[in-house]
Amino acid sequence: MEYDIPKEWERVDPQPIDWLREEDADTNWTGYDPLYPDIRSGLWILHRMYENPEAASSITHDDAERQESAERGMDTNSSLITTGVGGGWMGYYDPPWQRLRWEELSARTGDPIVPPDYPPCRRAFPSATTNGAWPISIDLPLEGSIDEPTFVRLSEVLNELYYPEQTVYVHYCELQFMEFDEPYVLRGTLKDLTKLTDGPAMSSPHNMWPDDRSWVTYTDFDLWGTKIVGTPELEKALESDPEFETIRIE
Repeated sequence: MEYDIPKEWERVDPQPIDWLREEDADTNWTGYDPLYPDIRSGLWILHRMYENPEAASSITHDDAERQESAERGMDTNSSLITTGVGGGWMGYYDPPWQRLRWEELSARTGDPIVPPDYPPCRRAFPSATTNGAWPISIDLPLEGSIDEPTFVRLSEVLNELYYPEQTVYVHYCELQFMEFDEPYVLRGTLKDLTKLTDGPAMSSPHNMWPDDRSWVTYTDFDLWGTKIVGTPELEKALESDPEFETIRIE
């Protein structure tokens, strides 16, 4: 099946991703984790979340779902919990919504920014939930996709540090398109990364890398963060940029 691809990008034979497949051959379902031997460290870029200070923090997404079901005359006794966790691109927010930083929520709840022994994921901040459901005043990081503002800023940083005309490959995992014959790989240039916000998928790419493999990103279909590994110069630029929240991977 063919999908709408920005004119600056083209689908190509998946051979360019073989170097990642060799190291992480079983995870095309959710993206390839860059574990190849010459990379020893990296960063998690934490996906953004937002808060509406005018919304009732005492009402959870599950409360709201059950109230809506009751108003429609539907059964409200289901044991399933509407947590508020979602997926796909997260775009730009207008007031009264404002960015809620992970560090701020950690200070508020007393929970660590990332649970011990886990990557950034829905296990974070259990003290902020009620029976597993989040308050409607918070829009959570979306699973499986970096948010659009962070993706755009990441693209800008990469263009500042590297050659904008350099060839870049991007990979979308099998779960995005339900294609299981071969990986879905596109080729374009670094300067055109932001064109992918209007790309073929309802998410950001699950892997991105240049033809010289000087850096690589990994956005797992189930996580709230994007792993990026590369040069010390890149890591320093991301850690010092106030637009990002990052956690170092050792």
